[in-house]
Amino acid sequence: MSTQLKKVFKKSILVLFGLTVILVLHILWVTKPSDNFHAEIQLGRIDFPSVLSDEQSVSALKAIREIEGISIARLNSDKTSLIYGFPTGHLNTHQIGGLFKDKIDFDSKPFYVDLDKSAKGCPVLNKKSLTYRISMVFHNAFR
Repeated sequence: MSTQLKKVFKKSILVLFGLTVILVLHILWVTKPSDNFHAEIQLGRIDFPSVLSDEQSVSALKAIREIEGISIARLNSDKTSLIYGFPTGHLNTHQIGGLFKDKIDFDSKPFYVDLDKSAKGCPVLNKKSLTYRISMVFHNAFR
């Protein structure tokens, strides 16, 4: 082999080795166990029939945060729905909805997921979407 071909071959092997090392490190990094426990947090939603005033917004956030077990609460920017998080198994959306309605003096409608949708997983997941179908191919390939 010529000297030029040997140099190209050595550089190709080094590049291939480097890319392999990067790939292995990436796989190790993304598959390591996570320290956050978001899988144990369930989300709930409360809808409002009209846009909340600033005073009602503050009142709604205060009321939901006063409920024991609520770990996070956010009002959507359009001020027509409130999203909250709570530990799975401690409360349920029906209990929280009732407690919330007792604390406020304006109309609200808690969102309840029926048992059929709840048993099938995330109620807002579109299983016909292309991204869902592609992700399931990869998910099932590495089981």
